[in-house]
Amino acid sequence: MSRSRTGCFGSLVRLVVVLALCGAGLLVTIAVFAPWAYYLGGKFHFLPYWQGWGTMKAKSGGEYVVYLSMQPGSPTRLGSAYLNGDAYICTPRHVRIRLKMNALMGRNLGRSTEGQAISVHMYNRTLSRAINPVSRPSINLRGRWTGNSIEMTDGGSIYQEFLADGSLNRGKLPAARDTLPVTINGGTMSGFDAACGGMR
Repeated sequence: MSRSRTGCFGSLVRLVVVLALCGAGLLVTIAVFAPWAYYLGGKFHFLPYWQGWGTMKAKSGGEYVVYLSMQPGSPTRLGSAYLNGDAYICTPRHVRIRLKMNALMGRNLGRSTEGQAISVHMYNRTLSRAINPVSRPSINLRGRWTGNSIEMTDGGSIYQEFLADGSLNRGKLPAARDTLPVTINGGTMSGFDAACGGMR
């Protein structure tokens, strides 16, 4: 029995070592092909990852809180910096919607993202296509990095995807209007949760 336990322990150790080497290899690959990923938000961090949240106020008076978390996707996509991750939007009705997120920045980035343009696309992945065939809500944000923040506008996405009372628009999309500004500041999911729960 002791040999069996030792054998299991040895296999576990080997698995941990292999996973650690794979993780280290991935970090090195990102450092070579996407060094900017370690400087998202203006400062060096060990993991190539960034998260933040911000609040936008609709013309109807309701507030929407947006959370983004992002890391580099494939090293290059058409020569541009490509990111993916998760997002959440909290509606004026305190409904939290989990979204898929991808983003695109410019070509040939160095270590700094300061002043770099970024476009973010968020879409619903939590419902089946039979229920939600157009992946609503679909939110587009465009802006630029400023320190540990991204200053963005929504291009009218909120107006199109949500009704005036904050409920999801399941009908025909109107023409985009009422472009809303939002600043996504570096922050954690707990900050987003508090902001969502504290909305009035």
